[in-house]
Amino acid sequence: MNKPFFFSAVLICTITFSTSGFAQPQTSGWLSSYWDGCKPTCSWYTNLSNDPKFLQYGLSRSCGIDNKELPLGEIAEAKCAKEGGPAYSCWDQIPFVDPSNPQLAYGFGATATAVCGQCFEVTFTGEYEHGIPMPMHRAIAGKKAIIMGRNTGGVGATQIDFLIPGGGLGDYDCFSEQLGLPKRSEILGKNSGGLLGSCIDGAIAQFGGNWEAPGLLEWVQNCHRTGCNSAFGRFPDLLKGCMFHVDWMMSAPNPKATVKVLDECPQILVEGYVPKSSKYTLLRKFMEYTSSTGSPDINPGNKTISSVNSGVTLTYNNVNALVAGTYKMSFAVATGEQATISVTVNGQAAGTVNANTGDWSTFKAVEFGNVNLIEGNNTIVFSFQSNSINIDYFLLLGDKDVIDKTTGIKGPILTAGNLPLTSQAKYYKVNGTPMGTAKPDVPGIYIVKTGKEIRKIVVR
Repeated sequence: MNKPFFFSAVLICTITFSTSGFAQPQTSGWLSSYWDGCKPTCSWYTNLSNDPKFLQYGLSRSCGIDNKELPLGEIAEAKCAKEGGPAYSCWDQIPFVDPSNPQLAYGFGATATAVCGQCFEVTFTGEYEHGIPMPMHRAIAGKKAIIMGRNTGGVGATQIDFLIPGGGLGDYDCFSEQLGLPKRSEILGKNSGGLLGSCIDGAIAQFGGNWEAPGLLEWVQNCHRTGCNSAFGRFPDLLKGCMFHVDWMMSAPNPKATVKVLDECPQILVEGYVPKSSKYTLLRKFMEYTSSTGSPDINPGNKTISSVNSGVTLTYNNVNALVAGTYKMSFAVATGEQATISVTVNGQAAGTVNANTGDWSTFKAVEFGNVNLIEGNNTIVFSFQSNSINIDYFLLLGDKDVIDKTTGIKGPILTAGNLPLTSQAKYYKVNGTPMGTAKPDVPGIYIVKTGKEIRKIVVR
């Protein structure tokens, strides 16, 4: 008799959170699979975890349509591809097997929890969530996987949606476009269930719903393997991730597992989660929405606007750096016409950008890699050779946060305008232990959160 079969694909770009069913140290759960190609919810700055244990992980990575990682500023600000933006999933966030333990795998996924960066250890029980176990489920009994959450919302309370190429596309198919395929292309399998779902449908027809028929496991795997090669033969990373589903997970649909909530994530997953463009995930906004033809709306006393020939100059004074050095600068612009933006720092040219996004509401991030700041106050000038250009923000990124133990915190390394009051800052040890507003006085690395700003600091 044919048993019911069910797949799920997460609503990836949603930012509505629900309570996780994994509240206990270990409980029962199950896994579905997805890969919709969309920007992770944990790439949105507004979705960063409030749990101090995970502040250190910051934003998850996201990539452009060409699979190149976006600049850090654009990761936080760019719209998801489903909304017409440039941000997609990065293909190297595929699952993989531990090289020293073939029974252990690592990967990323989506959970109902609102904690970005939470890790779960799952142990497959050999059971099927929606019926009598198949040979594929029994074949993975006892295997373990550690999965790091980089999407939240849209899944069941005891469900983990494993990020696997060829999994379901779900509600938001950005993946077909990224691969140059028609929307919801059949080559990627069923919308909910993906390539494996199509093979299970084929197995029902081939074996009459007899899941114990001789050769069924091999038939499903061969079907799944053929689907992976057809879909991803031109994309080595995606093909490798799809074959993981075939060879390590044995093409098991919706397997049950015991789920253990971990206090911290393995470093090998952290390295695949955090953006490569900065050692630490530091986001410091120096402006919100600013038009070159109007007045800046943040800290107006710290900026001046003046007309220069046919263009406009925007000057930021008193950008304070506690430690001299080379920092990265990122800013986002929107234009409806060709425009040239030149940047100088302390009178030295930092670079020139020619921009035309074609739409006044479409912003694109630009990154400079060699912005030299002196200790103390710096002056940064944007010169627009046009009367019409919008800047959404500019950021300075670095890994030089330091607290001087003798004098206490001097404020963020990089800041413009009014410094936050020390009493507003909350400190944590890297292991997540809260310290309240007490300044660290023991050498080490700590996490500090002031409003939405999250960064690591070093006490010497």
